[in-house]
Amino acid sequence: MFPQTNRIAKHISNIYHVVPEFPWTNYPYDALFRNLNTKKWYALITEEEAIHLKYHPHDIQQLLNKPGYYPSYRMNEKYWISILLDDTLADEEMLKHIEISYSLSL
Repeated sequence: MFPQTNRIAKHISNIYHVVPEFPWTNYPYDALFRNLNTKKWYALITEEEAIHLKYHPHDIQQLLNKPGYYPSYRMNEKYWISILLDDTLADEEMLKHIEISYSLSL
């Protein structure tokens, strides 16, 4: 397990006051984070140690040209992006992306 996976999951829980949900029996290690008010998803951390985040469609293509960013293979690629939690991106940068994703769940 990548250390960043645990750090980011703890940051999300502390900042947004949520605990991850584990709703799928087929994917028991996939942690879903949703907005407490709207119930909309804003982050999914998968067993493959990637985080899937909702994002502005017009910004996704620019991010895909940078190291560490991938098309979301578990979500709609038009609105979601995947980032490996292998410390390629600093936690601070990850938290900025999570904040954007969270704002899109309001």
